[in-house]
Amino acid sequence: MKRADVLRAIRAAGLEDDQRRFLRLYTENRVSYKAASDAFQEGRKAAARAAKAAEKPPSPDGPLTR
Repeated sequence: MKRADVLRAIRAAGLEDDQRRFLRLYTENRVSYKAASDAFQEGRKAAARAAKAAEKPPSPDGPLTR
């Protein structure tokens, strides 16, 4: 697995907050802990942003108001 693919998979694990998958990917592949941890945190932040965006009610005027 290429480094970019591993980091993408770790980011996806962060999206689902799957620490087991993170640990498996980290230990099975030669990726630095800092890079792996940063990718996992990026995924967790993206999940939090998505959850926050899902909570916002839509604008009554629509998305393209002036």
